[in-house]
Amino acid sequence: MVRVLEEGIKKPARDDRQYRMIWLKNGMQVLLTSDPTTDVASASMNIHAGHFQDPEEFAGLAHFHEHM
Repeated sequence: MVRVLEEGIKKPARDDRQYRMIWLKNGMQVLLTSDPTTDVASASMNIHAGHFQDPEEFAGLAHFHEHM
């Protein structure tokens, strides 16, 4: 981890979840959320790329990542 932010994350007053923002060494920004009332886990990723950035040899790569 490069940097961690726990304060300053805005959320509604009724939101009991805990949040933490981290920046990885590769520059990726990650928002971690903790909700002790749930029994499931999940992950999400947002990349600023679309089908115009697909390499010619990997047509459909952006769409593939959309469904990962």
